Amino acid sequence: MQTQLQAAINQLCAEKNLDKDIVIDAIEKAIALAYKKDFGSPRQNIKIVLGDDISQMRIFEEREVVSKLEDHDLDILLKDAKIIRPDATVGDVVFIPVELHESFGRIAAQAAKQVIMQKLNEAERNMLFEKFKNREGDLLTAKVQKVDHHAVLIEVEGISTLLGRRQQIWGEKYFTGQRIKVLLEKVELTSRGPQL
Repeated sequence: MQTQLQAAINQLCAEKNLDKDIVIDAIEKAIALAYKKDFGSPRQNIKIVLGDDISQMRIFEEREVVSKLEDHDLDILLKDAKIIRPDATVGDVVFIPVELHESFGRIAAQAAKQVIMQKLNEAERNMLFEKFKNREGDLLTAKVQKVDHHAVLIEVEGISTLLGRRQQIWGEKYFTGQRIKVLLEKVELTSRGPQL
């Protein structure tokens, strides 16, 4: 039986057509940020491990084993590291279990939400870019969404783009809802996503 967390992750993967590992990584990074905001310091390396259920989530502080302590947020002395992991040596990384708090503050939760949305949007843009990058020079089918005096807004496999005057066939008329063939000239990855 699926837990609520698994169901939510699977739904996100299906809606945005993303890999499950990308969604889980985004959630783990967001929870780490929220933890640092409310209970830790900004310089800490926090690692989150999600279980099958939210109640199985574990939080660790990642520290490097050193012989002389220079940074209290990032390093741990060898003698202290051996208590956590007996085979630890200088240069290793140890994971120290951190106390799990019941709830995060409103600001930390909002920041976590922003991180999740940003990571998912970034992954979606990269996926769409990769989808079209190898299809430059191909003929594709597009649907006309809006006709303007100087440009035509078209949708190609889920991406909206403008067909400028210079890219249109002279004298051709376009109508909303019409399906047309277009030549994919170039694909660019911009801050707003892939541009066709």
